[in-house]
Amino acid sequence: MKRIVTLLLAAGLVLGAAAGSQAADIKAKGIWQNNLSWADRAVSSDNNGDYFRASTRLRTQIDVIASESLKGVVFFEIGHQNWGEAKSGAALGNDGKEVKVRYSYVDWVIPQTDAKVRMGLQPFGVPTFAVPMAVLDTDGAGITVSGQFTENVGAALFWLRPYNDYSNRMDGTYGNKHDAMDVVGLTVPLTFDGVKVTPFGMYSIIGRDTEFGAGGNNKTGVAAGLLPAGADAHWGAKLDDHGNAWWGGITAEMTLFDPFRVAADFAYGSVDMGNVGNFDMKRSGWYAALAGEYKLDYMTPALTFWYASGDDKNANDGSERMPVISFVVAFRRGVDLLRLRWWYLQPFCHLQWDEPCWHVGYRC
Repeated sequence: MKRIVTLLLAAGLVLGAAAGSQAADIKAKGIWQNNLSWADRAVSSDNNGDYFRASTRLRTQIDVIASESLKGVVFFEIGHQNWGEAKSGAALGNDGKEVKVRYSYVDWVIPQTDAKVRMGLQPFGVPTFAVPMAVLDTDGAGITVSGQFTENVGAALFWLRPYNDYSNRMDGTYGNKHDAMDVVGLTVPLTFDGVKVTPFGMYSIIGRDTEFGAGGNNKTGVAAGLLPAGADAHWGAKLDDHGNAWWGGITAEMTLFDPFRVAADFAYGSVDMGNVGNFDMKRSGWYAALAGEYKLDYMTPALTFWYASGDDKNANDGSERMPVISFVVAFRRGVDLLRLRWWYLQPFCHLQWDEPCWHVGYRC
């Protein structure tokens, strides 16, 4: 009997080891930079800084591939670490806390289907062909489900949770807080010979106690992107428990006459957080864009025109500009000289009153 039990235990150990030892391919890619520079970075002559700077910067992505149907991805960012600077972890002794996780997600395919699921920290975006990623272009936590219905018709459905406060409320200190912001979106790409058309829509529910994050997506920044000027002074308990936001639009491009390319966008968005006295916590507006370009072997000359709604003279009746979720996208696009690209975006005109916004730009 003891011999039989011993054999059974040995068989179980062998089977357990076999089940737990599934092979996976690991691939890594990225960029490792060490920079030495000499430049006058002072904003004015009264604020002179160091001309010389040395720094280290690392960006790396690691793919763990179990099969064609299952893959994990993690993307790390380290630095810039300015040499000799304690807060960036590059002073004597090093050991700075400078490792950031940009992406950490799992891709998997739903069994017996072609539908793909991505779960975790990932990039989110609504594609627009004339003005790149003008509606949504950000990183966040959530789930994306995508697939093809036919050769020409696809769809992508996503849920993004930009903010939520998970503080411990067991002691009753925090009360019944409405502190979450959730976004759901749908894009339906239609692809034909030389023509692409993508209608899209998004809806967001925003709690009145939402505590926006640090950096470019801080409280003032998100309020500047979603709500009218001055709204940050009215944020909090006087609002409705939850506000609503939605966006809808369509984008298209035509390459039938390649190397000519023509693209057009239209989008409308609206946010309503209620009223505080005679101040409307509302913002709604639209933008339209048209772009044309001609692709050469060594460059791509292009011309882009966009037109967007602007605020009126009444500062208390809400804003007539299109709201945006990602403050960084709305206000920090510029010229990328290294890649010879020009980016454009409507909300640069956020200080204009009683007139719409427009822009003509080029890239090469």
